[in-house]
Amino acid sequence: MDQKVTLAIASLLVAGIGLGLLISPGNSPVDGDEASVNEIRSESLVDVNSGSSFRISGLEKPVLVGTFAVWCTRCEKRQERINDLQRTYENFSAVSLDVDPAESRSQVTRHTLSNQFDWRFVMAQEDIIRKLESKFGEGFPKASNNSIAVICEDSMRMVSGAVQKDSYLEEEIKRGC
Repeated sequence: MDQKVTLAIASLLVAGIGLGLLISPGNSPVDGDEASVNEIRSESLVDVNSGSSFRISGLEKPVLVGTFAVWCTRCEKRQERINDLQRTYENFSAVSLDVDPAESRSQVTRHTLSNQFDWRFVMAQEDIIRKLESKFGEGFPKASNNSIAVICEDSMRMVSGAVQKDSYLEEEIKRGC
């Protein structure tokens, strides 16, 4: 075979493999696998501070659901912003999901108490993480991505730039469901 033809075939193979990795089902939600709003809203969660079970469906709408880890300073900044917004707006609920499996309930409780955060904090279980990944992609439940979703009765949306601009969260609360 001619060297140019061999090089062209090799280039196409590498490009094809790379493209296959980028668009493979494991890297993005698949329509048939996407979690429904009701599945996420009906998930049973436990507040680390009170020990009480709750469901997102039982909270005032909209519900801001954010991922975090105690070590994540960007997450803490977002949580401080939510704390500020709670003083201004009463028409929303917040749930923070600790997605770091190495962290303990006592660490999260200390975090909430030391920062005077008074909404629901949850040790995220595999099931809720899988459902959020299904809906928003694999990057959503990673603390360093500082992800936040707005969950309503029959819809969910991801908030982009939740830390980059303080106004994003406020706009989402005003927008409501």
